[in-house]
Formats: sequence, structure tokens, C-alpha cells
Amino acid sequence: MDADPTHVCRQGTEIPDFVADLKFKNDHALRPYQREGVNWLAYNWLQRRGSILADEMGLGKTVQAVGFMQWLMQENKRRGPFLIVAPLSTISHWQREIDGWIETPKPTHPKPSTLNPDLAL
Repeated sequence: MDADPTHVCRQGTEIPDFVADLKFKNDHALRPYQREGVNWLAYNWLQRRGSILADEMGLGKTVQAVGFMQWLMQENKRRGPFLIVAPLSTISHWQREIDGWIETPKPTHPKPSTLNPDLAL
């Protein structure tokens, strides 16, 4: 994989390759477009800017978010907690990706029976 020290994103901003040294479980590796997304998230985090990943389904936004969590843990010694807000129907997918990619304490999430229906939008 290219360890280019910088990358120019689509908006023309030069972004350092923050994730070149990331290590994942099971020899997983980010695809180039996922790596670009994690670098973009890291860049924005360092600039203290919130950011949202949005693209077509199936391009690995979950993996990019998990990769960003790994970058926070490995390179910045941030162990969390990390808040993931997702529909209940996707929680098992998130858990599977987290378990398959990174070493982290087990995620906790409310059981459906403990959710307050009055808080639902």
C-alpha cells in the first residue's frame, strides 16, 4: 500500500496520511477510498471540526468509522468512550465490524425493552 505522506482530497486540500501505520485485527486493511475517508475524519478531528461521512450504501462507512476509532486509540491514546448513534437494526452489524477490526472493550447499548418510547422522534 502506498505510504504517501500527503494526499490531496477531492476538495483540493492537502491532507497528511494519518493512517499509514494503523494496525487492524485479522490482517484487515482499508481500501484506498476508505483510507481517504479515515484520513479526512482524522484531519477534521485535529482541526476541531465535526464531520459526517456520506456516500452510497456499501462503500464502508462503518469500517471507516471503526478505522477512525482505531486511529484515535492507537495514535492518540484515546480509549473512548465512543458514542455511536445508529438504528437498532444495525447494531449487530456495528458490533460485528468493531469485533472483526479492532481490539476494544465490548460495546454497550441499551436493550430495546429499556428504551423510552417517549424519547423516540
